This record gives sequence, structure tokens and C-alpha cells, in this order.
Amino acid sequence: MEKGKLYISTKNGAIVECTKDSFFHENFFNAKVIECKDGSYNIGYFSTAWLKDCFIEYNEPATSTQVGGNHYKDCKIQPTEFIHANNIPFIEGNIIKYVIRHRSKNGIEDLKKAKHYIDLLINFEYESKESI
Repeated sequence: MEKGKLYISTKNGAIVECTKDSFFHENFFNAKVIECKDGSYNIGYFSTAWLKDCFIEYNEPATSTQVGGNHYKDCKIQPTEFIHANNIPFIEGNIIKYVIRHRSKNGIEDLKKAKHYIDLLINFEYESKESI
């Protein structure tokens, strides 16, 4: 176990952060709870007796981090997850992304970007076909 790394319990899914490089016993490690969905531990709970054999290294999914701000953090479903799961094409995906984030990022600028993508979609999908 390495200080600062995250580990997940194979028993209940609790995610803990190792808090110390050296340990009092080779089978145990020091850590605090970062997340525990089943409620068996409170977030922040610290123990020096986590059993090493019950944990594996935890790698956070890419959806848990965001580069360039935190304007999607309050979304129950990340726009990228929704767009990908529904096989939504690029232009429609951008419309969704800009509409969702306008209140927490760039305001009217994001709505204008969404409108621009709607105009592009109309042009590419409807108007250009009529002129062919």
C-alpha cells in the first residue's frame, strides 16, 4: 500500500486513501474512507487496521474528473456519458453539452454556441439536401 493512493474493498466497495507509507504490521495499513455507498463506514473514518488482503488498487474512472472547470459536477448524468450511451452524433452532442452547461460556465455565449450548432444541423440535414 502506498501513501496517497486509493484502494477499494473487495468486500463492500468502500474506497479508502492510504495515509501512511510505513505500517505497524505487514497485514494492515492506515487509511481514511473516501467513499462508501453501503453506509458501513462514514466518509473520513480513519483506521490503522485495514486488512491489506481485502483491498485492491482503485483507479478512478475518467468521468470522475473534469479538465477545465467543474461545470458538469452537479449533473446526475455527465453529458458525455449520455451522448455516448445514446450514440448521439457530434453536432447534436455539442448542442446538448452547451445547453447543459450555460448556467454554470459561459452563460449566453454557450447558448449562442448551441444555437450555432442547431443552425449547422438544419443546414447540413435539411437545407443542403433540398438544394441537391
